[in-house]
Amino acid sequence: MNNPYAPTKTVTVPDDVLAVLSQMEWTQHNDETHGAITAQLDRALYVKTNKILEQLDGKWNRKAKAHVFQIDPRPDLGIIVENGQLEIVRDGYFPTPLEVGITMAQMADLEPGIDVLEPSAGTGDLIRAILELEPSCQVSVIEIDDRRRSLLRSNGYSIIGVDFLTYRGKHSRIIQNPPFENGQDIDHVLHAYDCLRPGGVLVSVMSEGPFFRNDRKALDFRAWYASHNSTGVALDAATFNGIETRLIRVVKDAYLPEGQLRLL
Repeated sequence: MNNPYAPTKTVTVPDDVLAVLSQMEWTQHNDETHGAITAQLDRALYVKTNKILEQLDGKWNRKAKAHVFQIDPRPDLGIIVENGQLEIVRDGYFPTPLEVGITMAQMADLEPGIDVLEPSAGTGDLIRAILELEPSCQVSVIEIDDRRRSLLRSNGYSIIGVDFLTYRGKHSRIIQNPPFENGQDIDHVLHAYDCLRPGGVLVSVMSEGPFFRNDRKALDFRAWYASHNSTGVALDAATFNGIETRLIRVVKDAYLPEGQLRLL
């Protein structure tokens, strides 16, 4: 399914960029797809082409001399070249750097064999960090994007859902990097708390917006956060493309009723 919570816009791709995209050379390297630009481009044309490739989750790799993709972009690229348009979905997906993921796993107090939910799994970066720290964790994943979910499935991860905000399961640990658009990180944190078992631990990336904005949603969230067993630590702004973020940890006290102080 497409992400129903993500705003989209359609942009027209210039003809000179379409020509570059249509002439790229593609190779497969284990689980990665490499796309190499074969033409000599001036700076302006390269910048325009790179923006399109980044929208398809491609990252320039100097060593490979190519853009590297976790998910093969060629089916989508073929549609772009044919139609001359790109639909940009602002779904808030930012891969979690390994060092940040390991810190999050440490904050979650993982134990051998414990069940862990990663509800915004993307391409699996945070899952890999969790399993690196505690390989015997029983990790379940949810991912709303079709392409990323297919990649997770092909890598053998246990997919138990598509849309986290409609999920009703219970878990001992939830570790997540949710979308930030339109205050979605608040929605995901509150729902994740409801999905914790008593005594469970939630660790989440959040944008700084909910901690300083004065709209009702942010004010209510701060009251909720202050009333729970919660702590947080700021991340460097460079971690997620210049967005001010922090890690939060919330422990669900065993004596609190399910859903207490749930915000509507």
